[in-house]
Amino acid sequence: MITVYGQPGCGPCRGVTRQLDKANVPYEYIDLAQHPDQHKRLIEAGCRQTPIIETPARRFTGNDPDKLNDAIEESRAIEMQQQQHTIELRKQQQAELS
Repeated sequence: MITVYGQPGCGPCRGVTRQLDKANVPYEYIDLAQHPDQHKRLIEAGCRQTPIIETPARRFTGNDPDKLNDAIEESRAIEMQQQQHTIELRKQQQAELS
């Protein structure tokens, strides 16, 4: 899952969430104005601008289309792996019941 950290009035933040919506990729949006603990953690990690995008594999800042496309592909690959795992578990359960 992708997490987008943003703040009110951030145009690049809106651009990132629009692109994720258009790509039909699930994400969580966290408003840093509402979550000062998260804001502090990210500043301490060196993030100085919003949006901040986190995936299971990496973190980056700003509205970088190439990095965002990579994050979308990563998210889709993880979703496919999870779906495949679920299918395999169901097959295994059905085999055990037979």
